[in-house]
Amino acid sequence: MPLEKYTAIKGVARIHNRAYPMYSAYMTPAELIQFSSVPSFAADASHLSLSQSLEEQEIDDSWQRPLDTERIVRIQTNIDRAIPANNSNDCLMANPVLLGRSNVASGDSADPTAVFSEQLDVNGTPVRDVFELNIKMDADDKPLWILDGQHRIHGLGDSPFGNPGNGSILENEVIPVVFIIDDQYEPEFLAKIFTEVTTEAVKMDEL
Repeated sequence: MPLEKYTAIKGVARIHNRAYPMYSAYMTPAELIQFSSVPSFAADASHLSLSQSLEEQEIDDSWQRPLDTERIVRIQTNIDRAIPANNSNDCLMANPVLLGRSNVASGDSADPTAVFSEQLDVNGTPVRDVFELNIKMDADDKPLWILDGQHRIHGLGDSPFGNPGNGSILENEVIPVVFIIDDQYEPEFLAKIFTEVTTEAVKMDEL
């Protein structure tokens, strides 16, 4: 059973008297592909069935668009344009990936946890808001859902949806990740967050 530990910084957003913890950490695309899945509906799902499930608020493990394989290959190609001689073609994915807790995992996979880390500063005082994230995976049950950044992850890593066996040169380099895994993040709320993140994004004007 794979078990990984990641150091994370905790921040809390408050809406009235409701607290929403978030944990910022770093993982590699290879690790993200290992521990995360995309809750996407089938490519052949009808518009009628999708609209009915949303209307009835039946949120299970399928409420994102299927991955765009052409987009994944474009990301890989763009990343791998970098050359040793200079940095003119370097491309760094610095915006964070957003991960939630999957509701289809079972056993140990169903409980990615954040544990306060007793890290000390130079004076021997515990550092505030530093946590250790424990991520376990039972069999093929992936404990995390990708809410934002699915194409980024699969474009950087060795993805079964892109060029198999051809992860980018950044496959094992860290990228920023934000975890929202506490109990208040129910599947319906995660789907709402996904919708807000993807539909409210505004494309930049042409330079």
